[in-house]
Amino acid sequence: MPIMPNVRHRMKGGYEEVPRLDLSKSRRSTSPFRWLIRAIVLVIFAFLIYIGYRSIIGLTDSGLSDRERAALREGPSEDEKPTPRKNDKSLRPHMAIELPVPGKMACPGAVIKPSAKTPVDVNQVRPADITYIAALGDSITTGSLSYDLPEEYDLFERNFVGNSFDMGGDGGLETHLTLPNVLRHLNPALVGFSMGNGLDVKSAALNVAFPGRWSDDFPRQARELVERFKEYPAASVQSDWKLINFFIGTNDITGICRTNTGTDKETYKNFLLDAIKIIQKGVPRSIISLIGMWNLDFQWRASKIIYNSTYKCMGGRFEERAQERIVEYREALNELAADSSLQSRTQAVVVQRVFDDLTTPLKRSDGEYDVNFYATDVFHLSKYGNSLVAKQLWKQLISPVGSKNTTNNEMADTTPDLACPDKDCPFIRTIANSQHCVIPDYTTTVKPK
Repeated sequence: MPIMPNVRHRMKGGYEEVPRLDLSKSRRSTSPFRWLIRAIVLVIFAFLIYIGYRSIIGLTDSGLSDRERAALREGPSEDEKPTPRKNDKSLRPHMAIELPVPGKMACPGAVIKPSAKTPVDVNQVRPADITYIAALGDSITTGSLSYDLPEEYDLFERNFVGNSFDMGGDGGLETHLTLPNVLRHLNPALVGFSMGNGLDVKSAALNVAFPGRWSDDFPRQARELVERFKEYPAASVQSDWKLINFFIGTNDITGICRTNTGTDKETYKNFLLDAIKIIQKGVPRSIISLIGMWNLDFQWRASKIIYNSTYKCMGGRFEERAQERIVEYREALNELAADSSLQSRTQAVVVQRVFDDLTTPLKRSDGEYDVNFYATDVFHLSKYGNSLVAKQLWKQLISPVGSKNTTNNEMADTTPDLACPDKDCPFIRTIANSQHCVIPDYTTTVKPK
């Protein structure tokens, strides 16, 4: 074998010359067969990596850390801004215009005026007595994708919190119907509603909802809400009334596809229970409004029903399990509202059944699907859709427990006229005042005859 020139190797006491192989001359030629073997080995190795990756994605979230669960559930961090792009109407070809939905309050003054004194009983709180509005939730509550069309603009921020049905404060009642705009019409001193777009406190205010979150984030959101209330005058927070909306579960349901389990009823219920307890301890004089989850065909399958589009989890066992879980989540809300330990003279929990009876995508009066109701992904709500939901949420707030229903025709109603409180019980309805309503003698209005 050829030898390279000697090189010196450092040794104790001097140098010793050692030979070094000339690898360039000793390397044997590689046969095509050997290259084939190497290629096969690489393919097998890549396949094993892929199988391992799919196994991780398919795992349930049991045993994973919070960070791992968040990564599996939500993908990129919310800190990563969306790629700027033009609003493409082809994403939702049905959306030619964004219909404005104004509201009109034509109720008798006696039923919409505030109380003469701040009520001391949660069962005697009028809508105009609400000083603070707040919410916990996910991307539905942040108004995700509810931007105006057909104008084109660069989309840097998809959360249009000012359009949110239960927290949006953009415009006013005469131009944009949302629950805060209704309450602000009755009480101009209302605070806490969201404006514009973005998730920063300046825009979101007392809206602590966050896109992509599951129900396990509710205790954290509740703690965040308690902290945000500390930025408001302590005396007002202590004495004035708050309406706090809960809407969560869309990602838990979708999680049945992503993790094969999602979140079971008891776990879901316990997360909400923890959040309620945190709020009731840290935020006095609160009415917590639990909004029930919508049905599978009304939202998840809307795109398939309207456009015959596909979704990897639709069909078979997923649809069956998802609808069963939706019903279970509603049962959980009813059980929470029925928990006497969560009801007191200064705290109430009540369920709103805005979506319970809607079992198909929303239809107009002519029988055609009201595709304008949905955002570009045909899952979230458009600005128009948020307004229609807000109108029904307002009606349910002033409807007695046991009579909180919303039909397709009611949800599709685009007329501006709003429902009026009952003259014999002009309060935000609770379980107690739905059974026995007492009008206190210190109100500004004469007791209706």
